[in-house]
Amino acid sequence: MSEATPTVPEPTEHSSDEAIDPCVAAGLPGAPHEKLQAFEGTWDAAVQFWMQPGADPVPSQGTMVNEWILGGRFLEQRYESDFMGSPFHGRGLFGYSQLDQRYEGFWVDTMSTGMLIESGSYDESTRTFTMLGQVTNPADGQVMRKKTIITVESETRHTMAMHFSEGEPEEFWKCMEIVYTKR
Repeated sequence: MSEATPTVPEPTEHSSDEAIDPCVAAGLPGAPHEKLQAFEGTWDAAVQFWMQPGADPVPSQGTMVNEWILGGRFLEQRYESDFMGSPFHGRGLFGYSQLDQRYEGFWVDTMSTGMLIESGSYDESTRTFTMLGQVTNPADGQVMRKKTIITVESETRHTMAMHFSEGEPEEFWKCMEIVYTKR
């Protein structure tokens, strides 16, 4: 059961002479969480997926529902679609670590038994999140670097592009692109 909140709650106010415990401060949502507000709601997803570099894209349509949980600390992501004739479901969390001063994402879905964890930053000038992680290539068991670029284009549209890289030099190829349109 989720506890949806329309906006990120304001951090708890403390008087200037009152010292706030560092553990308490690290647990409060803050200004960086407000950047995630752009993703709250229900979104139609138009997906293109490339199985390997140079391959033709495989199209798909889906729905993403993002809701605030745990007092505005995390966005819970629920995704559903059909992919290549089979149902596809994914779940994720997106948040900001006050301790580590970075955005963090967690993702699991029905195409893998692995848990994808990535972290990154936000560029205010381009309204872009750049997230980095790694994943094991199921074809050969080698670790691939992963880069996800999420761009907030407007209040009703954002894009997500996922790239992978193997070997040296680091050359990323696009694996997936999703255009999200808010309902």
